[in-house]
Amino acid sequence: MAFRGSLHVYGADDGAIIGLAGFEKDARSEAIVPNLARISLIDATEMAEHLIRCGVGVAAFRVDVNCIDDVFFRDFEASDR
Repeated sequence: MAFRGSLHVYGADDGAIIGLAGFEKDARSEAIVPNLARISLIDATEMAEHLIRCGVGVAAFRVDVNCIDDVFFRDFEASDR
């Protein structure tokens, strides 16, 4: 409630709170009160998903995996007979 109250001081239409430990039910209820400034609650998992989706602070690696093509060798063996 205090956070939402301070939003009008800065002329903000909405706000966001990032919490690494998650949010209690009361906080989630307070964040979506109709006709008041909207507050987005972002927990650690959601923050990580945003960072990954935007490519911020993450590195992607591609790993090639080679596997034996059993069908190829079965067909090869069958054509040998």
